[in-house]
Amino acid sequence: MDIYITDDPKEIIETGKAIYSAKKEIYTQKMTETIYATIKNVVPQISKEEADALFFQSIYDYWVYGSNIGEEFFYGLFHKKHIEKSSYITFRNRFLYVWHLNDKNDAHILNNKYEAYVRLKKYYKRDMIRISTVEDFQVFQQFVRKHPTFVVKSESLGLAVGVHKDNIGNYNSEKALFDHLLSEIVAIKSKITWAKDNTALVLEEIVEQDIRLGIVHPNSVNIIRATTVRGADNKIHFYCPWIKFGASGGFVASAGCGGYSAGVDAETGVVWSDGYKENGEIVEKHPDTGVTFKGFQIPHWREAVELAYRLAEELPELGYVGWDFALTPNGWCVIEGNFAGEFIWQMWYGRGMKKEFEDLIGWKPTKEFWWK
Repeated sequence: MDIYITDDPKEIIETGKAIYSAKKEIYTQKMTETIYATIKNVVPQISKEEADALFFQSIYDYWVYGSNIGEEFFYGLFHKKHIEKSSYITFRNRFLYVWHLNDKNDAHILNNKYEAYVRLKKYYKRDMIRISTVEDFQVFQQFVRKHPTFVVKSESLGLAVGVHKDNIGNYNSEKALFDHLLSEIVAIKSKITWAKDNTALVLEEIVEQDIRLGIVHPNSVNIIRATTVRGADNKIHFYCPWIKFGASGGFVASAGCGGYSAGVDAETGVVWSDGYKENGEIVEKHPDTGVTFKGFQIPHWREAVELAYRLAEELPELGYVGWDFALTPNGWCVIEGNFAGEFIWQMWYGRGMKKEFEDLIGWKPTKEFWWK
């Protein structure tokens, strides 16, 4: 593709149009509708002409900087010049750094939730099973009789796709619930383009949240993201932690699902930023409970930091992991590990942090564009 760097808005839009025309296999009707829906959701009163301009600029920015449509808004990339946009580690170009720190062939260790659970079971502190075919019914029966209410997740999809709670009481029989779950697997395969043929579900015991974190949003299990990075000094660094809260009674604590995220001081465990949503909304207090984000002290913080370091030692082959922890009455437990966790903390820092991360790991990409 003939792509060049420019700050001229007209040239950016014209290049975006050219890429859109040349990449019809990527910009399908469904993909196009998804991008426009995001624009309309964030800027409801936008005109058709303005939406088209943002649409084509987002395409240009994706192929030049690797940013997705969400990052255009919550990093404010639409309004930034090249020198600023190129300072961000984005949704797509982050893989260059992840693949430098982690071997691609090891992705299954964490991308497969059940495999990760089996390897790190003592840190999960709860029961989990995997189901994929009718042959798993007996295992399912034993699990659901012990845990009538449980969490359902896709075994290998991220971004909280399909995560929900279910209960045996909502069905006429165990078999009816089991058949319903198998139908969810079929639906995932048909609707999610990146789902694999061997897609399965994992069922997890409900995590009981410590009330001291629950006061911010009691309906969700609020999560600490603890990122571990192997630096150029060959030591593990506890890097740019943050906390995720649900909102509006939602079960999932994820900014991608309408929740709030906030930066946490790595030394003290005190929240230092306001609450951020991925639509660009910033609030001082959680709108559901009135709890102020900035200054909130996360309990047992030192134990969370120590857990992150222990987990990094358990997986020495991985130099970069985004760990999700929940605080229970019995201490911290692992929710999951993310092989290629996003660098979302740049949102509340208000700037790109590529240079700082490159200095930490002692490496930077040599390619002009992420896709080369």
